[in-house]
Formats: sequence, C-alpha cells, structure tokens
Amino acid sequence: MPDSRDPGTSGIVLCPQPLRTGDRIAVVAPSGPFDAELFEAGVARLATHFEVIVPAGLRGRTQGFLAGSDDERRAELQSALDDRSHRALWIARGGYGSARLLDSLDAARFANDPPWLIGFSDATALHQIARKRGAISLHGPNLTGLGALDAGDFEALLWRLQDPFSPDVFDGLLPLGDVPSAPISGELVGGNLTVLFAEAAAGRLNWSNEAVLVLEDVTEASYRVDRMLTALAQNPALPPPRAILFGDFTDCSAGKFGVPVLDVLRERAAGWDVPAFTGLPVGHGARNRGFLHGARAELDPLAGRLTVKALS
Repeated sequence: MPDSRDPGTSGIVLCPQPLRTGDRIAVVAPSGPFDAELFEAGVARLATHFEVIVPAGLRGRTQGFLAGSDDERRAELQSALDDRSHRALWIARGGYGSARLLDSLDAARFANDPPWLIGFSDATALHQIARKRGAISLHGPNLTGLGALDAGDFEALLWRLQDPFSPDVFDGLLPLGDVPSAPISGELVGGNLTVLFAEAAAGRLNWSNEAVLVLEDVTEASYRVDRMLTALAQNPALPPPRAILFGDFTDCSAGKFGVPVLDVLRERAAGWDVPAFTGLPVGHGARNRGFLHGARAELDPLAGRLTVKALS
C-alpha cells in the first residue's frame, strides 16, 4: 500500500503547468457534505473558463459528516489524480474527512506531472501531501465559495492559476511585536491550524527551517488555539519557522476566561521567538485570497509586504 508520508522527492519544487481556457478541472469531495446551491454556483462560475468534470454520484452524496463513504471519496480522489487529462483538482468543500484517505492515497503524480490542487480548510492536509512530493499547490477558496467571490478576487484567482510565475504581492501585514529590519525569505507553507495540529499528531507534518508559516482557523476558542500553537512549537520534528503570518481567526471566541485570540497569537509567537504578522487575507473570513503553497516567500517586515512567486 502506498505511504503518503514518504516525500518521494529530491527537493526539486515543481509548479503545475499554467491553466488555459478549456482545460479540464475535476471536482472532488474528500471531506464534508456541501450545500447544493453553493456547489452549482461554483461549478457554473468555473464553467465559464474551463471544462468542469463532476463525478457521477458526487452531487447529494452524504454519510453523516462526510461527503460519502471512505471508499467512495478515496476512489473519486484517486481517479481524479490518476487521470492526466485533469489539469486541476478543485475541492468541493472543507469540513472534515480528507485525513481518513491519506495513508492509502497514491500521490506519486505530484512528483512528476502535478495537477493544480485547489482548496483550503480541510484541504490543508492534501496540500501537505502535494508539498512532500515536491509540488506547489494553491491554497484558496473551495468550489462552494466561488459563487460569493467578488469579480476582482475571482479574476485574481484565475490569474494566479494561469500565470503562476508572476510575483503576487500581499500588502497591509501588521507586526505582532518587534519588527526585524532585514528581509525574510523562505518557503510558504501552512493553512488551517486545527488540520496542521492533527497532521502533526498523525506524523505526516513537516516543514524545513526555511518555512514562512501561514496559519488560520475558524470557531476555535482561544484556549484551544493556544493548545495547538503550543503543541506545534514544542514538536521536536518541526523547526521554528522564519516567520508566522496569521490569516483570519474567524469566530474564534475569547472563551469563558475572556482571553482574546489576538492576545494568544501574540504571546505564542513571542514564545516561539519568531517574527509574526497579522492581516494576511486568508481563511474563513470575508476574503480568502489564494496563495501558492510551497512557493518562494519574500517578506519585507518594515513595509508589511509579502511577495510570493513560483520559480520557473
């Protein structure tokens, strides 16, 4: 049985080929069930640019908190990955469930002919698998979120997929603590904090000592955010990142002890002894800009500017 924990890469980072109008995009649902109206709105919007492939039986399929049985979701994901006519795999929705598929997923294609993997939240686990195989992926809106994107954000998302080698700039980052004067560069990695925490527990999470770490989450009380950040910082397999960029922590309450999540982020980053910034428009908030997971990050701390680019 294939082991998705084996990187299988020599350190070479591959960027999927730029998407072109009419390319085939496979929709997959490895996680939770989805709203039918939001799903169809996302399919319709994508179909104005690409050939969208929805597997038979995917619509309306549920099994409790999952979008079908493990066997159904695994077969669908593996088939979409194996079909090299699919130039992208777009995740239908997050929630929970992709981790149940990973130990039996054959992810070898990411090491030689990677398709675009697009999604966020529970898809964070899949981004880690792509990265271990040496492939860049796109951390961005799931299919069910596409209908609500304003025109500018949707066009920016398409541009990122169609021109991944052009620099992408994120302004407006705000420091949490002292601001280093020297630029910071490294590999942009991360995603949903809860999923990363779970992947570390499963022994599937790693990053290098050149990591620039992105973290976001939703509906987690501040003490649980503290618990997860502390566990990652104390994990001997995870070197301290060069910087932490916090996206949205949406509906994350202060809890019964009244500790704001922002205070936790500031204090835990200081304990990790790495520069930290808020304001990255990534996550479950009003905006969720796509970024190239595994790409080169260049951070100008004084300007509060992040530049992301894939190296051709």
